[in-house]
Amino acid sequence: MTRGDEVSELLKRLLRVGRWPTKRILLVEDDAIVRVPVFALLAEEGYDVEVAATELEALRAARARPPDLAIEDVNLARGGSGIALCEGLRATLRLERVPFLILTADAKRETDMRRVAAGANDYYLKAEFSLDALLARVRMWIGGSCPDEEPRPSDTRW
Repeated sequence: MTRGDEVSELLKRLLRVGRWPTKRILLVEDDAIVRVPVFALLAEEGYDVEVAATELEALRAARARPPDLAIEDVNLARGGSGIALCEGLRATLRLERVPFLILTADAKRETDMRRVAAGANDYYLKAEFSLDALLARVRMWIGGSCPDEEPRPSDTRW
């Protein structure tokens, strides 16, 4: 699916939902097998989702329009790193409070420590992948897509 197809699909879903998104999510994932269903789920829930496949695309997108949440893959195309991206975005003053959710297939302790050191708030193992569970994590960090649907402070783990 091309980026144009993804945008077209988003518009169709938004018309079905009957509202325009208010909370913005930056989805950084180079693998279409993961990116497309996550994008579709979040768009259907009413979130404004911007997709980036590389570290450079994500940096540009986040600096142009800061997200309310960033969901990033650990290993990105062209040797990019979600951990390095997290560090780079954390260094940007306007993005220091944005929650970062890292998607990874790597459950090693050393990788977990690198994620924490980079400033990631949470991570989700792809081996346990469930769209419902991912959506629950999104809601935990930023609430629903509407402004009055805020996260519950007791749900915030970091």
